[in-house]
Amino acid sequence: MQNLNPYIGWVPFPYFQHVLIVLLLLSYKKADTINETLNKYFYSKIKDNRLKDFTKLVIALIPIIIILYLDLNYKSFSMISLGVTKYVSNETINTILKLIGSYYLILVSTRDIGFKNEILKSDFMKIPILQFFVYIGVSYMSTDDRSLSIIAALTYFQMKYFVTG
Repeated sequence: MQNLNPYIGWVPFPYFQHVLIVLLLLSYKKADTINETLNKYFYSKIKDNRLKDFTKLVIALIPIIIILYLDLNYKSFSMISLGVTKYVSNETINTILKLIGSYYLILVSTRDIGFKNEILKSDFMKIPILQFFVYIGVSYMSTDDRSLSIIAALTYFQMKYFVTG
């Protein structure tokens, strides 16, 4: 049996969680290049469009499945495992996520009932890292689980950049 550190769960090597998350976030910056390469050498050889779409989905979800497996079985992507709680308390993290999520839900609801809201249309809300934290906040409000919220946000970006993009 592998050694399981109760504070970081099981990972193949130290800082694995950090490396995987950083690689995922960096891949979003190079999504066009990655998609072109996959299309040139792999997807273009698949003739059936449904099979091609399914293959894109499976490939895009591989890192998410790895993260989900490690988190559900070993809590490898918890705030404690990621080292975040060394700098910010659990209560503060929860409060910030709920605040961000609540604020964004209010913005969306005011738009839905007819109020003009320039913040939603602004370039500020188009910044991917800001979107990432907003999606985590909104997800946290419904799941009450920070790890699953991060995984949900990462899944959204995987789908956006590598399946539908």
